Amino acid sequence: MANKQYATAFGEALARQLEKRGTNQRTFAASVGTTPSYVNHVIAGRKMASPQFADKVADTLGLPKAERVGLHRAAARDAGFKLDLTKKPR
Repeated sequence: MANKQYATAFGEALARQLEKRGTNQRTFAASVGTTPSYVNHVIAGRKMASPQFADKVADTLGLPKAERVGLHRAAARDAGFKLDLTKKPR
């Protein structure tokens, strides 16, 4: 996987998390309530991850807050958004 190129930051992050946990797309898809095809499409960059899917991924994998935020940032970047989370709301 070290030399593998990914089309999206979210796809790469998800693939790395699955590899880190030693799980495959089929098993992961069942645990988040979607199809293996959908997970494959997200990893390959053929579908963009929604914020809801990013939350499901983070919840299912038990990711700490920093990694959850990282997933959301990756999904937002992939969708063309630039996030500035350093500004405080007015």
